[in-house]
Amino acid sequence: MTASSKPSSAPKPTKRSSTGSVSGHSSISCEEAQNPDDCTCECRGVAHQSNVLRVAISRKDIHGKAVGSRKFQWLLNNVFGARFTSLSENAIPGKKEIRGGRGVWEDPGDLLSVKPKRRAKWRSQREKRVVDVTLRDALAIVYRLPDQAKVSWMEVAKLLTLQEDYKKYVEDIDKVIDPKAKAIDPNTKEPLQRNDQSAYFWSAILAALSESASRIPLKPFSTKANAVEVDQAIITAINAEDPTQTEDQKLFSKRCYPRQDIVPKESDPSDEPKPSEITEVVVAEAVKVAAEHLKPVATKAYSLNMQQDDFILLVQIVGSVVSADLWHQPAAVRHLLIPAVQALRKLEKKHKLTDWVALEKPGEEAEVEVEVRKKGAKAFQYDPVVGALFALDGETPEETLTPKEAGTGVLPVEDLLYWEMGENWEWNDNWGPPSGRFRTRLRPRGRFRKRPRK
Repeated sequence: MTASSKPSSAPKPTKRSSTGSVSGHSSISCEEAQNPDDCTCECRGVAHQSNVLRVAISRKDIHGKAVGSRKFQWLLNNVFGARFTSLSENAIPGKKEIRGGRGVWEDPGDLLSVKPKRRAKWRSQREKRVVDVTLRDALAIVYRLPDQAKVSWMEVAKLLTLQEDYKKYVEDIDKVIDPKAKAIDPNTKEPLQRNDQSAYFWSAILAALSESASRIPLKPFSTKANAVEVDQAIITAINAEDPTQTEDQKLFSKRCYPRQDIVPKESDPSDEPKPSEITEVVVAEAVKVAAEHLKPVATKAYSLNMQQDDFILLVQIVGSVVSADLWHQPAAVRHLLIPAVQALRKLEKKHKLTDWVALEKPGEEAEVEVEVRKKGAKAFQYDPVVGALFALDGETPEETLTPKEAGTGVLPVEDLLYWEMGENWEWNDNWGPPSGRFRTRLRPRGRFRKRPRK
């Protein structure tokens, strides 16, 4: 997937860029993707944005050359946009502050003063910004973690993005989608083929693994009697072979923005389109293939003395990055991004983060300026010395909350993600069953039409 356009259904090989391709992928466009977008590429999300992930973990590019703090900030700006500290802060006209593919930013004040339908644009802007800025911050934290906190991370991350097993994975998946195969698309009743939702498949698989690990000890990390193999944990979480699943249980196959699937008005039955399914997730054969490719990754991580918690954190980071668009994937936000934020907070307390200034290299600012001129992009200012761990910590949710509902009325970003996105997904049966910190959060909100809950 290129940074500026949507791919064709059969991507052609492209020339190697300065960063190169590391996965054996037929095109480097997915690895260097910058815009959130659907993609029908054969990788099914495995390689998406893996370039920025690699730099965040190793602080090096594909050639082993060190990537300094300013250049990494510049890379983050290019991929995710600026590090906004407010969901309503206006972007500066003429500067590349909004993530590519997110459309034109409109003044929130103007949007709120017009008809209700225009307010949907206001909500969408907030939702997109909270996931873009939070994922940006998560990668910045990973970059700043000391090397001793990331022992073996790069080696395991390569395995999680199938850089050594990519061709075999493609062959195995192709066998499932071959016209002669038995796998059938439940929507079209035709042989399973790649589609616009395929780019969310790998992230959905990693989300299922993350969800399982929180309640089931995984082999080979645990010797407990109830420990299960990684592949079986994924299959069980997705429950791909059970046709009696409720809407809540189908979380991993959902592709929809937070307010999608609101019950239509009687006067307008077409009020909102239904969520689309990530087809491969509801096909048991495809889930089994993907799960089996993850089983040896866990074994390798264990052989490198990685603990289950560290392995799952890396799964959560990788899964968040490779999602084609977190704004469209509730399973990835709930089971990857939010727990990754919580785990990174703990690591920040355990390891004193290296300051951005200490990470700068002599002449680095001039080097970034040269790189910007080569790319023909417009640079914008940033302060490499960060304040809050997550830029949107303490931001006020979309609606004013009472002290009883949200304490002081300001929230850490993981709770903000729920209030801005998760609650809407939950209301529309696209969030999975209530559990943990979200068990009692759902409350009536004025903009929702009343309807019986399933």
